[in-house]
Amino acid sequence: MKTLVRGLARYWGDLPVRTKGLIVIALPLLAFVASTLLILGTRKMQADATAWVRHSQEVRLEIRDFRELILGAEDYARGYGLSDGQDWSTTSQQTRKTLLSKAANLTALVKDNPEQTERMNRVTSLLSDQLTALDGIRQAQGPGASMQQFLTSEKKAGDGIRRQLGAMQETEQQLLDKRRIQLVRFGVIVLYGLYGSLGIGCFASILGIMLFTKGISSRVQALEQNAYRLRDGLALPDEDHSNDEIGRVARVLFQSSALIAEKNARLQEAKEQSERADRAKSEFLSRMSHELRTPLNSILGFAQVLQMGGGLPTRALDCVQHILKGGRHLLRLIDEVLDIARIESGRLPLSVEPVLVSDAVSQTLEMVRPIAESRGIQLASDMSRHCQQHVMADRQRLHQVLLNLLSNAIKYNQTNGSVRISCQADNKNAVRIKVEDTGHGIATEDQARLFAPFERLAAAQTDVEGTGLGLALSKHLIQAMGGGIGLLSQVGKGSTFWIELPVAEAPVERVRRQEVLTAQPADPVPQSLKVLYIEDNVANVQLIEHVLSFRSQVKLLTAMQGRLGLEFAIENRPDLILLDLHLPDIRGDVVLRELQADSRTRGIPTIMISADATPGEIRRLRDAGATDYLTKPLDVEKLLHILDEHLRRTSESFDQVPVGGS
Repeated sequence: MKTLVRGLARYWGDLPVRTKGLIVIALPLLAFVASTLLILGTRKMQADATAWVRHSQEVRLEIRDFRELILGAEDYARGYGLSDGQDWSTTSQQTRKTLLSKAANLTALVKDNPEQTERMNRVTSLLSDQLTALDGIRQAQGPGASMQQFLTSEKKAGDGIRRQLGAMQETEQQLLDKRRIQLVRFGVIVLYGLYGSLGIGCFASILGIMLFTKGISSRVQALEQNAYRLRDGLALPDEDHSNDEIGRVARVLFQSSALIAEKNARLQEAKEQSERADRAKSEFLSRMSHELRTPLNSILGFAQVLQMGGGLPTRALDCVQHILKGGRHLLRLIDEVLDIARIESGRLPLSVEPVLVSDAVSQTLEMVRPIAESRGIQLASDMSRHCQQHVMADRQRLHQVLLNLLSNAIKYNQTNGSVRISCQADNKNAVRIKVEDTGHGIATEDQARLFAPFERLAAAQTDVEGTGLGLALSKHLIQAMGGGIGLLSQVGKGSTFWIELPVAEAPVERVRRQEVLTAQPADPVPQSLKVLYIEDNVANVQLIEHVLSFRSQVKLLTAMQGRLGLEFAIENRPDLILLDLHLPDIRGDVVLRELQADSRTRGIPTIMISADATPGEIRRLRDAGATDYLTKPLDVEKLLHILDEHLRRTSESFDQVPVGGS
């Protein structure tokens, strides 16, 4: 018996799911089919009864309207007889037309009822007599014996018609009552059939579902678990599967697992190859830079020696000038190519932080002012309130972009032209910096090529120096900082280059708004603390000054460049150094390395400050000797806590030194 059950179970498991479904739902399907046929049959009878009820009602309405028309015709006839021969031709013709139309409609409605059809034939005959009498009345020459004869004939025909119509209406009323009773009965049958079929169908469906899900739900759950394992990249166990659809899907999932594992291995290999190619590209660019810079160093060095040595003829000096010009051009080209390559590979270090627009603009204007004066170009700036906002940018790279735009505006301007830089806010989330010049302008068809590498347009045929990479590099830099760059130009009227960067909240305002400085200062200690802050961003310097105003024991020294910061550290021996990672002359990690290499500054705790919060960068700088690492925007409470700790340590060290000790 058990063997038979197992055999049946195996046979059932190998059946297609469709066959199983057909088998287990046969009972509810038959029940639904039977009940549906019953309902459809009764609904058909109910629909027929409803149609007959409506038909009877329509016949009754037509009979009523016909009777009213007959009465109206008689009233018109009598009125004409009393009107002393007034014209009645129009009314008579309309009445004739309406009566004939109604008679035709009523005849068509009762054609399926022999009794009513016979009566309607009599009505039609009487209607013909009545219309003949109406024509006689209309043609009579005034009141008299003939008029009276036609009136009598018309009334007799009308009375006969009304009797026939009354009999027809009574018959239709009887039919209507009978059909209404049938309609109610059919409605009850339909209702009982509906409830019965729903009950039978529900019972059969529940039974079918129980049969269908038994033995399948567990396999579907196992299939679901395998799908999750496949999603998570785990290997699937090789099991014995049945031959139905579920078993085949489970088998396909197992095969897919093997294929995915194989493809993952290929993707990993492709990723490693891509990384190796990327490293090879970087190594190639680095080596090319080194290989190109080495001979350039000799070329530029010896050319400068020849230039300064004197004694060369004029023609030779001109050649030296050309050598220097070409060498410096090639050096700029190398630097810009390397920058673009680093941006494209995502390895260009950017310190994106709040930068005051007016500071960046003012400093850049001072750098290009001598060039503008030498070419007779007037520089103008509009430091409106929009220029007093902060934007999220890398300070050095923003200077680089502004310097490129201003330099181009000066180089490609007309003699005694002008350059104007201004700010505007197109929306609340961005500030647009515009550089307008009075140059020759750029044709619309050339503007799309302007930001492509090595594209100088017509400038390539002039003696204006340029690499063709400045605008391409500027575009990459602005986009890397989350902004945009564009151009508006008209030939003969000049050009307007613009950059747009997201608005940032001023660091000091952010601290004030968050009200994190409301906490009471640390317990006062007798020893003071000397802090050196090496940072080129004025807004960040102001922030630190604002923060340290809550610690009266702290004396702050600032340096805007890395080399200057090294000199300050050696001369002033601060108790703590706050060091920005991105400085205009040398990087902060280079400053840190030189601080650690000098015995006079090796013991000074140094805290790195940067917007780069990647774990790898933090770990690298800690390994290089940084005491701590603070990310921008600054956690002011953490900074104050670090200062308080150094104050305590300095105080303890001061207390432990014996009187007269060295």
